[in-house]
Order: sequence, then structure tokens, then C-alpha cells
Amino acid sequence: MNLEGTSPIFVLGRQHSGNTLLAAVFDRLPGVRGMKGEGTFFECWAELDRLQADERLSRLVDILGRSDAPHLSPEARGELEAALRAHRARGSDLSACALYVAGMEHLAGRRGKHRWAQKATSYIFYVDLILRAFPRAKLIYLLRNPLDLAASLKLRGGRHALLRMVYAWNKGARLAGHYQTRHPESFLVVRFEDLVGAPEPTVRRVLGFCGLDFHPDCLQVPLVNPAEEPYRMESAEQGMDASRLFRYRQVLTAAEEAVVRWGVSRPLIERHYPELRAPDRRVGLRLVPGAVWLVGRSAAALVAEHLGQLFSDPGHMVKRLRRRLT
Repeated sequence: MNLEGTSPIFVLGRQHSGNTLLAAVFDRLPGVRGMKGEGTFFECWAELDRLQADERLSRLVDILGRSDAPHLSPEARGELEAALRAHRARGSDLSACALYVAGMEHLAGRRGKHRWAQKATSYIFYVDLILRAFPRAKLIYLLRNPLDLAASLKLRGGRHALLRMVYAWNKGARLAGHYQTRHPESFLVVRFEDLVGAPEPTVRRVLGFCGLDFHPDCLQVPLVNPAEEPYRMESAEQGMDASRLFRYRQVLTAAEEAVVRWGVSRPLIERHYPELRAPDRRVGLRLVPGAVWLVGRSAAALVAEHLGQLFSDPGHMVKRLRRRLT
């Protein structure tokens, strides 16, 4: 199998930044299968290649099944496993990456499509690895303003995760800027606000970057994963919805907004969101106690979460932290 000739599309970005929405846009195109589940192959590629052939194949079926959404039915899963076993029986390349490509092509082919786009929020940490494996891959990083991300977290009950979100936003935005400069033909940064606020020109730009033609039907995507109803993958509502832009003004308290603004990188805000340079509300001494409490609560939650993961799966946790901190 010639992996160099494969041209997958990967949709990257923080959670709640429109990744599922953009995967759904790709899925509306005639020749592209948009995978709306979470891709994790590149996180465990090295581990998969160390497994025995049968276990590797079984693990890949699990990974590929979760990459689609809704997840594969037992019948579809059986078809996928049979396709991978047939690939192996033909004496084809049995490496994890070759089996991964065979599986993704099978899933795309089930829908009569020949190319695939995968949502994978963590893949910003694997860009070099992806481009070494697939030189013709296209990677789109969706960037959403951190204040609206904080509002989305709060509506989902994740107010305590503000510090983690701010750190991850800074890290992701810096990496995205680095890769867009280093690989302009392969990596594109797109603002969520542009995607839903000016959908047609933005989608045309994304599709042109990927070498795809625009079809008006691709804008008629279902509204998925709203903050009020998280994890809803199907909806009767169709089309891009700009009503949630800059929603933080109604959702965040002044102290919450101050904490996010304190943590995010000012140069990154200047570069990507100059309209958010000035706070909407005055920050006075009366906000200090609430802001300090929020920072302490977020720090404690972050430490507790990482300690829990460290005890449950230390190897994975150490590898994950090393990848994100270095």
C-alpha cells in the first residue's frame, strides 16, 4: 500500500471549537467520508506496532470503530474486521499504519466515498508524525476564542477546568501558528467565529485548501453538541448557527472573565482576536477574592485529575504529559 499517495484530512482543535461541525461539512461532500468520532490512532501507533498481529488487528478495530460517530454497529464492526483480515490474507503490509489506512478506506467505501476526514482534537501534538506518514495530508486547526470556550465549559458543568482550558488554548494556538508557518501547504488555521459567522466563504477557503469543490449542500449540517445538550450527534436543526458567538458576555461572571483574560497569551489574542483586546467589564479590587478562589479551585481540580489518571494508568499519563509539555 502506498501511504504517500493517501491524502486524508484531519480536523484539529480544542473540544467545543466546531470540530464535529466541520467533520459534518466534509461528510456532506460527494466523495468524502467525515468521521465525527474521536481519532486516536496516532496517540498509540508505536504501541500498536509492538503487539502481536491478532491483538494489533483487534485493537485497530476498536480504534476505528470509535473514530466514527455514531459508533459502529455490531454488523459494521464485523465487516470492518473481515476487511482487515482479508487485507492481511493478501499478504499486504501488516504494519499498524497500513492496517489503519485499509480500515479507514473500508469505512469510507461503505458510504460510496474514496477520501476521509477525521476529527481528532489531540492530533495537534502529532503533526510532524502525521506528515511523515502522509505527506499529502491536510490538517485544519479550528480556533475558538477562549472566553466562549470558558462559557461552553461552564454551561457543561466544567467551570472548575478553567486553568486547564486556558493552558491548552495557549499551547494549541502557539503550535497551530508554528505549523501553519512551517507547513503552509499542509496546515491551515481557521477561526470558529469565521466558520459560523461567514460560512460560505470560510468553507470555500477550507475546501480549496483541501483540493475539493464547494457544494451548497455541505452548509446544511445538523446542529450537534450544543452546550445545553452535550453529545447530541443528530439534530433536525440544519445550517450554521452564529447565535452562540461571544456568548461569554451573558454566561461568565466578571471574575470568571478576569481569570481567563489573566491566563491567555496577550500576543495570541492580539493576533487572532484583536476585537477582544479590551475587557467588556471593569476589573476592580472587588473581583480579586472571587478570581483567587476560582484559580485555586481550578488548580486543585487539575492536580486531582492528573493524580487520578497517574494512579489508574501511569504509563499513558506520563506519555501524555510529556507530549503536551514539551
